[in-house]
Amino acid sequence: MKDILKHYSKYILLDTLVVATLFAGAHAILSLFHLKFIEWVYYAVIGIIIIGILLGIFQLLLKIRKNYVKYVAICVGAICLIPLTYICILIFAFTYKPMHIVEKDGIKCVAYVRSFLQVYVDYYEYKNPLIIGNEVLFTDYFGKGGFDPFVDGYEDDSMMEENAAMDDTTEITDDSEDERIDDENIFSQQDNESDTAIDADNDGYPLTEEFQPYKKELTAVATYIKDNELYHDVKAGNEFSEFLVYNISAKGHPYVNIAEQVYEQDGISIIATHYIIINESYVENGSREYVYQIKFEDESGNEVASRKVVDFYLIDTETLVITDEKTNDWH
Repeated sequence: MKDILKHYSKYILLDTLVVATLFAGAHAILSLFHLKFIEWVYYAVIGIIIIGILLGIFQLLLKIRKNYVKYVAICVGAICLIPLTYICILIFAFTYKPMHIVEKDGIKCVAYVRSFLQVYVDYYEYKNPLIIGNEVLFTDYFGKGGFDPFVDGYEDDSMMEENAAMDDTTEITDDSEDERIDDENIFSQQDNESDTAIDADNDGYPLTEEFQPYKKELTAVATYIKDNELYHDVKAGNEFSEFLVYNISAKGHPYVNIAEQVYEQDGISIIATHYIIINESYVENGSREYVYQIKFEDESGNEVASRKVVDFYLIDTETLVITDEKTNDWH
């Protein structure tokens, strides 16, 4: 064993430090170009570094001159290694994300599956077997966790909570004070023999203590985005219209359309609608989370691209103070 270590390196810990430094430098350089290594590269390098550290420590222990001290130190190190191994396994189990190379909207992507409590799939642009883009292009939602949609055959059954809510929405409009809410909306209180519905405000939004706070919060977030000029993917030279149209989906998700832009792309007229919708999966007393997204449709209302997650905003339900989370990654 001593001969092997001697031929491997005089100081294994130093070699390990050099490897770690070189890898960190390579990661930093890739980040400058909005790139990163594919995930298995990180696991492989981290594994090499951990093994290098352990061998380096063992090498140092072998250099101890007094045998009894050496053997005691080795035994103590071996005992400490047992819980550390379990900790590493747990960390790996909670951080590991199955990877699949797929095509999404005509783009070759690497799909990472997050499936602990809820199943989300994040898509990154594929560059080569070692490198991918470092920005999430798309995110799909598949419901409760515990499975891999690509392995179990559900890759086409995305039901992104916010997106799915928008897919079957009923826009609530009210041209007069006496106009009633459409019966397809979940807040309509009618049965087969009655046309009664709950009252709505001037924007057609339900006048209930349960839903009026959402309207205030949606308005506050929309105003925050407008005042801070945080609109995303605005095409230069095309008219950009700002407005507030409050909606509630048939699944009960309050949202508001805040802007729209029409532009030509590949000979198709695309309507980009900017909207804010509540993140129902966020649960925290005293605050709520809203998601700023963009949907892309043609003139017939057909989606021509995946909806884009732009940003997340936390809002204090009492003070309406907003925190820009500055992330487009589901969490």
